[in-house]
Amino acid sequence: MCTPPTGVKKTKFEATNLKENQAYKFRVCAINKVGVGEHADVSGAVVAQDRAEEPDLDIDPELRKIVTIKAGTSLRLFIPIKGRPAPTIKWDKDEAALKETAQVEITSSYTSLVIDKMSRNDSGKYTVTAENSSGTKSAFVVVRVLDTPSAPVNLKVKEITNQSVTLVWEPPLLDGGSKIKNYIIEKRESTRKTYAAVVTNCHALSWKIEPLQEGCKERVEPPEIHLDSELRKGIVVKAGGSVRIHVPFKGRPTPEIKWTKDEGDLNEKAVVEKALNFTQLSLDSCDRSDSGKYALSLTNSSGTASEVVSVKVLDTPGAPQNLVVKDVKRESNYTTFKVENLIEGAMYYFRVMAENEFGIGQAVETKTASKASEVPLSVGKVFLTDVTKATVSLAWEKPQHDGGSRIGGYLIEMLPKGTDKWGVATNTKTCDGTVKGLTAGTEYLFRIIAYNEKGKSEPKALAAPVIASDMTMEPSIKVQFNTYSVLAGKDLKLEFPVLGRPKPKVTWTKDGQALKVTSRVNVLNTPETAVIQITEACKEDFGKYSITATNSAGTVTEDVAVIILDKPGPPTGPVKVVEVSNTFVHLSWEPPEYTGGCQVKNYIVEKRDTTTTTWQPTLIADTQFKICNLEEGIGYEFRVYAENIVGTGRCSKVSDSFVARDPCDPPGAPEAITVSKNLIKIQWTKPQYDGGSKVNGYIVERKDLSSPDGRWVRANFTNIIETEYAVTGLTENEQYEFRVIARNAAGVFSEPSDSSGSITATDELEPPRASMDPKYKDVIVVNAGEHLLLDADIYGKPIPDVAWLKEGKEMDKAVRIEVKTTQKRAAMTIKDVTKLDGGHYDLVLKNLGGTKVLPITVKVLDKPGPPTGPMKVTGVNTITKTTMLVEWDKPGVDGGSTVTGYYLERRDKKSLRWIRVYKDPVTDIKQTVYHLTEGNEYQYRVCAINKAGEGPFSDVSDYYKAADPVGKWTKIHTFPTKTMKINVCLT
Repeated sequence: MCTPPTGVKKTKFEATNLKENQAYKFRVCAINKVGVGEHADVSGAVVAQDRAEEPDLDIDPELRKIVTIKAGTSLRLFIPIKGRPAPTIKWDKDEAALKETAQVEITSSYTSLVIDKMSRNDSGKYTVTAENSSGTKSAFVVVRVLDTPSAPVNLKVKEITNQSVTLVWEPPLLDGGSKIKNYIIEKRESTRKTYAAVVTNCHALSWKIEPLQEGCKERVEPPEIHLDSELRKGIVVKAGGSVRIHVPFKGRPTPEIKWTKDEGDLNEKAVVEKALNFTQLSLDSCDRSDSGKYALSLTNSSGTASEVVSVKVLDTPGAPQNLVVKDVKRESNYTTFKVENLIEGAMYYFRVMAENEFGIGQAVETKTASKASEVPLSVGKVFLTDVTKATVSLAWEKPQHDGGSRIGGYLIEMLPKGTDKWGVATNTKTCDGTVKGLTAGTEYLFRIIAYNEKGKSEPKALAAPVIASDMTMEPSIKVQFNTYSVLAGKDLKLEFPVLGRPKPKVTWTKDGQALKVTSRVNVLNTPETAVIQITEACKEDFGKYSITATNSAGTVTEDVAVIILDKPGPPTGPVKVVEVSNTFVHLSWEPPEYTGGCQVKNYIVEKRDTTTTTWQPTLIADTQFKICNLEEGIGYEFRVYAENIVGTGRCSKVSDSFVARDPCDPPGAPEAITVSKNLIKIQWTKPQYDGGSKVNGYIVERKDLSSPDGRWVRANFTNIIETEYAVTGLTENEQYEFRVIARNAAGVFSEPSDSSGSITATDELEPPRASMDPKYKDVIVVNAGEHLLLDADIYGKPIPDVAWLKEGKEMDKAVRIEVKTTQKRAAMTIKDVTKLDGGHYDLVLKNLGGTKVLPITVKVLDKPGPPTGPMKVTGVNTITKTTMLVEWDKPGVDGGSTVTGYYLERRDKKSLRWIRVYKDPVTDIKQTVYHLTEGNEYQYRVCAINKAGEGPFSDVSDYYKAADPVGKWTKIHTFPTKTMKINVCLT
């Protein structure tokens, strides 16, 4: 058992202390006041090992395209991750580290990247890499930020004439996330301060400007910075905002531009734009680290100029310092803040962030986890379980609440009478304990204290003082549950504490009978417990077990039920076909007689095309099922398995094969075979096709032609199995029509048959008579083993009843006797006739017109029986060294013809082969055997012959020795006595 004996209250549990690479099976059962419920098995075995799973990144299909986003908006990328052990996650942009303002979140199931206020510099390929011990997986997202392009680079004067200038340049480093459409070219004379557009739709990387005024020259000027007065005061911006420092300047030649921050290099976030007459420093998503002095230096051949702009970022405060958890309880007291609604027993980390008018600052986190727990409540009721002159045994109930931390143990304290100081008597980790070393006759008080890692609970005292002396106590048996379950084939051990003084005598019974101890079922009773051990449990171990403990103080009995969980037996009875068509079949069956000790939860119905050997399963919960999509004309078979929580049992008997076809054909049109004034007996033929199931009944309908509504009404109210039926209750001289409907075993009804046509209910009378072959007037001779056929054509109205008699008595029914009767013929066939079938037979015909009897005599010829009496060699001088005289009696049964002869055979004692004495049969019952070998012993047998052939041999004679007589031989006589027989041979 993985959980504590009392179970757990949650619906999940972590099993610990498992052996690495060891396979385990788990099952769960619910507990209430009544007992333990049925187990639910966790499917399959679980191997205790760290599962290795390669990392996987579940990229949304939309992210696999280019992600386009406008400048100034936020980028949010969310990617689910998998892998075991949990992979480490790394983000980069264009194979370089992300900028500082990028916010990355990583959990065990996903990672996300957030970048606020995107600019053109944030365009690029963002790559996320997941790595663990099983491998590495990378994915990338291409991000394009739609913004204005940066300035073209490397602008140069390629050619100068007196009237034109040819300029060349290279595209901007950043196109703003969109293709460059065109370039705008402006010019300014050295004597003027404003630019004028030359062309606004240039699509090339060069342009020839003409005409220009001849003589204009490039003027040499030192750099001059035109810094706005507002920038001189400094820039103040909130965290997350953007800073744009735009500084116009002039100078000939174009000065070199350099920006610095706090006399150092700019960070990666800063974006610098450089043009012919201005420069701009941009900072997006500013934070406290962007505060400082930004210096611009311009240098050309004529001199140097510089200006400084101060930037102040209003941001949240930094993290607090020296965060510690001073005290943690289930409901924590105030230190600097009270954290409430904690989950008892859970481990927590805490972090604190400062907040000012600009927002929440960075967090500081506790270094170690703290458990929300406190000292346990006091224990429940305390019981006295045993007391002697030197010991006291106590038991108690667990505290209702452990304070959120596992109880480490219990202290038993005692206070002797006459003292005021409690002392620890013993320490125990269970809810019972024994205090030893007491003084006989002394009175003591006892109390119990529970403790955990937070401290000790309040003490709970035993209700009354205890005097150390021997006591008498009624027996008690502690049974934790009323029901116990075990899988068939597994071992079950039940152990129950038994208390009482003096020590009780324990006995076991099963279902009211004394428990039989076998090699599998063993009982072991110790001084403190009663134990039953069942090895390889089977369904015979199912039942109610009773434990009885008896001593001089009383008797107590406890009952426990043992359930053996096994696979169910096969479903009961054959699989029945309820309904069938050319496309579906409706099946039903009964639940198994043995359910395996638990409820059947499913049935597995398997279907097989009779042309294949492959079964196709379907899982259902009911005991009936309609299977569709069958192929017409194909034969099918079905079988069913029952399944419970243990597994799948044995299959049912395979159903009868049937062909998926439409319902059966209608029967043949009925014909009248007997007509009277109030009865008409009709007869019909079976349907040519039974719909794939045997026809097991018919419905007869009639229509009264004189009735004005002309409706068909049912004539029979019981099932008709034969193909004929007598309709009664008719009106004389009225006309009727009849039709028949067939019903097969699948419960499918056919269409009605064709009508019989009009039949009038009136009497017709003709005495019975018969026409027989003239050979029946003589004795009918037949050989044994052949078939005997007796038949006759019969006539009469109404059709006469037919009966066959032998020796004046009705013949018994037998498998080899077949009687067939139609409207016009009566026949009886006796197969494999024997001599007992010979005798006098009568064919009796009877109707309202009279009775007709036709006699027939039958003689059966059979082989004769064996000759009777023992074979013998008798008389004076009947045996010589070469001859013997052998005699026998005639057969008791001649087989119905005269015995015509006998075959005599002999056998030498030294040989196993029988030899015929004479080639031809002999007619006398006494014969001399010649040409014997002197000194050899012989025995004889004989069979009779008639017209039917050879009969069986007689019993074998004794051995006789071929030798001349020494003296006078006499016949061996037998002298009977009351106690024995004495055989005497005299010479």
